[in-house]
Amino acid sequence: MRHFWVVGIAWIVAACVGSAANSRQKLSLTYAEKGAAYLAEGNLEVAAQDLNKSLELDPNNAAAHSTLALLYERLGDQEKALAHHQAAVKLLPSDPGIVGNFGRFLCHQGRFQEGLEFLKRALRDRLYVKRWIPLTNAGECALKAGKLEEAEEYLREALSSSENALALSGLVKLYFLKQDYLKARAFLQRYEALGAPEREMLELGEKIESALGDRQAADSYRRRLAELGN
Repeated sequence: MRHFWVVGIAWIVAACVGSAANSRQKLSLTYAEKGAAYLAEGNLEVAAQDLNKSLELDPNNAAAHSTLALLYERLGDQEKALAHHQAAVKLLPSDPGIVGNFGRFLCHQGRFQEGLEFLKRALRDRLYVKRWIPLTNAGECALKAGKLEEAEEYLREALSSSENALALSGLVKLYFLKQDYLKARAFLQRYEALGAPEREMLELGEKIESALGDRQAADSYRRRLAELGN
């Protein structure tokens, strides 16, 4: 998911560059872009320095606020993350990247209905080139809220635009919950084709194959889990 955040912020910064009214605003956007890049690399200290410098130059830089929100999420400071998300949304209430980031944050805080409302706002922009991001996040949020039909719709639409691991894993979980084990297996195979699966997916794979009565496949997942260790 971290990748989804950074892609969204890079798009926000790029979109803001052309509208900067003066040199301070342009310099602020430069620092915001640098901060986003350092955040993507995991260099949180330098990212924070650049993003705070960006806001010193222009306190109304929505991109800097939104990126700082992501940084504070990484640091576990949810109060500061919330404050910066809210500031960004207030400044650019129609930007799909910023609004979608806030919706995802709210969902992670267990505020599913509010989160879905913001994600739906992000999805109103049919021209947003990274529309699969809020679609995937909306699917994950709906799944956590127990809205399986809504989650399925979002996740399948996300996959029609981008074969991403988060949407695939969401559909594995969804069909497992619906006890549609053949579909769960099919999406797990697509998920595994993208790279080494996480422990959660291996555990689901073992359960899916056990439910389907394929002992050999279930044993294979157990061996792979054992190889991961604790």
